[in-house]
Amino acid sequence: MVQFASAPHGAPRHAGSPVVRFAVTAGPLLIAAGVYTTVFIALSGTFPDKIATHFDSDGPDGYMTPVGAWGFTVGLFAVETLAFGYPAWRRAGTLRGLRFNAIACWALAGLTGYLTTALLVANRGLAHPNLIDFPLSTHLPAAAVTAALASGVGAALTWRIQ
Repeated sequence: MVQFASAPHGAPRHAGSPVVRFAVTAGPLLIAAGVYTTVFIALSGTFPDKIATHFDSDGPDGYMTPVGAWGFTVGLFAVETLAFGYPAWRRAGTLRGLRFNAIACWALAGLTGYLTTALLVANRGLAHPNLIDFPLSTHLPAAAVTAALASGVGAALTWRIQ
């Protein structure tokens, strides 16, 4: 393994393809954005004028137009892709740090991918967004399990980061 002496704080930098590091790290966010967009397109025309996008313990407390929610969510995935992908592309930090970054990114993609896509499905066919049935007591644990499973996939793929 090639190490570069110019790493900050004496931490080794590791050689390897920037494309592979970026794909292994930020790829799941791009996949989540693609799945979300596919579901959005498939369900378009079935949403009310405003959809529920934010919840507290009593139910929905935030609303957006469907296109606004799509734009916000895809924008969020884009920002997360840059925040996680850029350090991987640049080989910033140690190999251990890059691997942790990739595993955390997979977990985040699983969590946000599940919640945003499930929310789209829950909003379809409603006469009014207040009628949504989206119990956080069900969806937050499901999102946590999805995040854990996704982080396992990320952990298995991090051997590609060198």
